[in-house]
Amino acid sequence: MKNKKVWRIACLVMAVCMGIICMSGCDSKDISGAQEEKINVTEKGNDESNMRFGSNGGLITAGDGKIYYIMVSDKDYRKGDLMVMNEDGTQEEKICSFSNNERCLNYMDGYLYYVMADGDYDSVVKMKADGSEKTVLFKEKPEEQKLLEYNSYSITQLVVLKNKIITKLTVSLSDDAYWYVFDCESQTNTMINNEVLDLNDGIDGVGFNLDIRNMIFEDEWLYYKKNYYNDDGRIERTEIRKTRYDGTEDTILLEGNRLSLKGKIDNNIIYSEPDYTIDNENELKTTSVKYKIYDMDNQCEQIFYEEKNDVDANREMTSMNIWRDKLYYVLTNTENNTLESIHQVNILKKEDTLVYEFDENCKIFTDPTIDRELGLAYQFVDGWLYTEGYGDANFENQVTYKIKLDGSVVEKVEPVV
Repeated sequence: MKNKKVWRIACLVMAVCMGIICMSGCDSKDISGAQEEKINVTEKGNDESNMRFGSNGGLITAGDGKIYYIMVSDKDYRKGDLMVMNEDGTQEEKICSFSNNERCLNYMDGYLYYVMADGDYDSVVKMKADGSEKTVLFKEKPEEQKLLEYNSYSITQLVVLKNKIITKLTVSLSDDAYWYVFDCESQTNTMINNEVLDLNDGIDGVGFNLDIRNMIFEDEWLYYKKNYYNDDGRIERTEIRKTRYDGTEDTILLEGNRLSLKGKIDNNIIYSEPDYTIDNENELKTTSVKYKIYDMDNQCEQIFYEEKNDVDANREMTSMNIWRDKLYYVLTNTENNTLESIHQVNILKKEDTLVYEFDENCKIFTDPTIDRELGLAYQFVDGWLYTEGYGDANFENQVTYKIKLDGSVVEKVEPVV
């Protein structure tokens, strides 16, 4: 067992070193504490990377020195408790109880925003952080005649900005999805028209199914990925683009093959790009995936992590998350189905640091009836991880934990309802 532990630590050190070695392309900055540059971060109620798990997304957020999170009942998914605690985990208190599948939690300027199930349609709710002054901002019932032919909808993602609220509307029993922008000043809710923005991605109709991992929202700008296909239906080119919400000033930022947009910190685009070969049966085989940071100001990029299948086929990056100016990624061991470590990348200094190592017995909870990635919900805020991937070795129940990345708190989230 001791030798196994030593080998595991050696592998983790190698992974960190790989990230550091690959930090090339843009000059790293030697910054003293007094002269450290400030990263300009778009203020959001939650990050897109915490919202990518549908009904399991946005279960934790933070603001003004407090951590807010939802404890979902293990007996009825529609019920739960909204909790608050200090950033160090002290003074944990219950704000209120939920009973309508509340989710997609955001915090902005002293208010909490969330999605609430409301009949056939979902509502977006705003209330003070202490649980008072609860108000339904709008009920997501589309007015377009074509869309009204469907039976019901659900809001699966919510991102609150300073002057806008972004929602993703998913049609029940369908692959169709639609994005809306609620203007906080005019109190109007408008569908993002993909015919204007050219966001179809090969999909017919007025809706588009770009996952939130491939869309980044700011107050004035929208960043998105667009694929172009050949006659065989394969992706032959990918663009990462920047545009206004009305479709003007649509500009190509990056171009490559099968790029995936992961996030944005200041003027740095976080994305991944695979290397692959084509086998004798004309099937694509991925040989490696490079995770990169593109500096839009200096128009240069660097690789901060590379996943090579022939070097360590059992190690896999299963999540990449952004919170404010911090970039996190999670490594797992696919051979024994365990979580391994969490790493943090310093955007300015171009440093990759191991910040948390999971216990050897920390198994990944997976449900064979759903997609593997959707069964692993990692959400990061202010030095905390909220995860549904931390389970017991028997795989009998899904277990949710909140973990402080300095190791001082590792607690099972127990709903009191």
